[in-house]
Amino acid sequence: MQSVHIFGVNHFLQCVAPNCYTPAGWADEAEQKAAFRLTLEAIITENRVGLIAEEDMPARRDLGAVLADEHRANYIPITMPIVERQRCGIIPGYDRHPETRGHAYREFERYMFERIAPVGAQVILVICGRRHMRGLEQRFGEAGVITSVYDVYDYNWYRGVPQEDGLNVIGYEREDEG
Repeated sequence: MQSVHIFGVNHFLQCVAPNCYTPAGWADEAEQKAAFRLTLEAIITENRVGLIAEEDMPARRDLGAVLADEHRANYIPITMPIVERQRCGIIPGYDRHPETRGHAYREFERYMFERIAPVGAQVILVICGRRHMRGLEQRFGEAGVITSVYDVYDYNWYRGVPQEDGLNVIGYEREDEG
């Protein structure tokens, strides 16, 4: 492995299908997702990415898988399965308490790294929740891999998950606010 590009994202951007309910929401969501797609495509083409590893929603085809097909890159899902979570002591509701959330995130990041490391691709794009990007950056850095990190919050096209009132977009939810 020569280099890894880690893109920390709000997962709503990964879903190819619309999440919003109103025409205004669909348009807003489509605009953000189109910009996200262009951003990922630039990383893929400029760096000759050979593997896309995505923290995805199981049983749903997300953007990383679509882009892997379009750019003839290999693809692996890196979401920790429920059985593995149970084995590691991660229980539903883990995210409600800082101690259990910290444990779960460390285990998720260990699992992601262990899924990616043996694949052997020279250049890898990792798409993961933004709360995992620094933990993965540290793991890859400790392994001697050249690492670039991209945070969705650094892009002016990203506003957040559109919040709708039944007719219009009335605001945006961002995971680290509120």
